[in-house]
Amino acid sequence: MPTPENITKPDAIRLLREIEHFMPKAQYQLLRHDLFNSEESQAFFEIVLRLHTTIARMPIIRGTEYTKDPTAHLHYLTPYANADWWIIEKDTSTESQRQAFGLARIHCAELGYIPICELIEIPDVELDFHWKPKPLSAIRRHIKGEPEPTPAPPAPTPYGIPQDIIDMLES
Repeated sequence: MPTPENITKPDAIRLLREIEHFMPKAQYQLLRHDLFNSEESQAFFEIVLRLHTTIARMPIIRGTEYTKDPTAHLHYLTPYANADWWIIEKDTSTESQRQAFGLARIHCAELGYIPICELIEIPDVELDFHWKPKPLSAIRRHIKGEPEPTPAPPAPTPYGIPQDIIDMLES
């Protein structure tokens, strides 16, 4: 797998073509242009590699059926219509029928099948290039406006000595 430091133009074009069906056409064209014609081309190479890796590793349909808190790997949004789609699983069985399973929030949040080929044709829909995969529970908390849960405090240690110091002394 190429890295951002050693990627060649043919590698970048091949990787971009492999993820083209997950991107709105305007974003694909802009990304392809900026890969080779921008002072920030290194950042665009990193975006292509990250997206390619994420899509390649994404579970297939029913791959998370028994997972208690599945992960959303991709995020699509409409900046002006306040709608979001979070993709959990992909179906790549045919080129013409790209669909996914995930959470859609248009008027209310609902799990279901999302036709990627139709989603990317909606005006103003964008694939979030800066999305980091998150558990579905975190997304639902965000939608409800709930704060992130605070981590449990560390277990008490003898004499109130911090655990990292005990670990250091024991090693």
